[in-house]
Amino acid sequence: MRKKISLAGIVLLMALLLMMPGCKLLEQFESRAVGTNPTTPRELSVYTGMRGEVDESLVGIWFWDDNSGFEYLFNDDGTGVRGWPGEALPFSWYTIGSTLFLECQGDDTLFGIRNERWTFDVTGYVLSLTSQQSRNMSYVYIRDGNLGDVVQELIGTWYWDESIFWTYNFYEDGTGFGGWAFDEFEILWGVTGNRLRIEYLGQLPKYTSRIYTWGFYIEDGLLHLTDTDGETTSYYMDDRSWDVDPALVDTWAWDEYTNWRYVFNEDGTVQQGPYYDYFAFTWGTYDNELRFFYEGIVFDSWFYTVTGSRLRLESRYDSYTVFYYIQFDSLDDASQESQNSAA
Repeated sequence: MRKKISLAGIVLLMALLLMMPGCKLLEQFESRAVGTNPTTPRELSVYTGMRGEVDESLVGIWFWDDNSGFEYLFNDDGTGVRGWPGEALPFSWYTIGSTLFLECQGDDTLFGIRNERWTFDVTGYVLSLTSQQSRNMSYVYIRDGNLGDVVQELIGTWYWDESIFWTYNFYEDGTGFGGWAFDEFEILWGVTGNRLRIEYLGQLPKYTSRIYTWGFYIEDGLLHLTDTDGETTSYYMDDRSWDVDPALVDTWAWDEYTNWRYVFNEDGTVQQGPYYDYFAFTWGTYDNELRFFYEGIVFDSWFYTVTGSRLRLESRYDSYTVFYYIQFDSLDDASQESQNSAA
């Protein structure tokens, strides 16, 4: 004799099937629910009966903590965009408890999933996202404008040990400058634990990250920065006094083309170039190193030796680049007259 299955039994069976982990019926049901009215907080009428809402702690701009420039923008109306510099992938979002529901808009899906579920946690200015649908997908994001604390040991000017033309200037108020000489960007900076974060301000080239994060430590006077790929660069703080060396105070003519000259003055200024078209800046020496400055920025550096009336300049970065100069006053009158008339 067959037993009749009651309507209540059928409903109970369907409910059990929907609650099974990974059930496609549940995913399809959630997909339809997530796709409704994506611009406002919504009620997710699944089996929980819980209400979806826009969590204000997520609203704003968040940068991925990996130096790639990837960012999220969560708007307070349940919309948003994300992507790397130069692109913007739209989405709609809401939260239930500690779960972030995110629906990709348009044809683009970042992870091949249109309706994403993430466990999220906001602690201070740090956002952690862990996928509920894929293993080993956990990411950390930093809120725009909240980089960490200013630490005294970093305040000052740091020179890259491979090129003095790249510097970081960290100021006490969390601002500063960073970049190549004459091409520096304003920055904001901060530290959390052993992580240094720098945000570049202003107009950046397309596809350039705005926030960079490094592990850092200072040892033997060197600042070591390690990026997310494990590559380390080192910087030194130059607090030496760059003074005028009386042995250089003179006019020096290049021995291959004596119209090209240096004029080193006692007041720390210097002119360089053809004698009728000088470029003016300042100079200083320490031991046998000669540096040239423009508005306080180092833009050239040489090792120098003065022997009698001859000056030898060797590039700080290339020992094969060497120039010789002669004291202009030591040239005979005929040579001086010839060079002046040729000009």
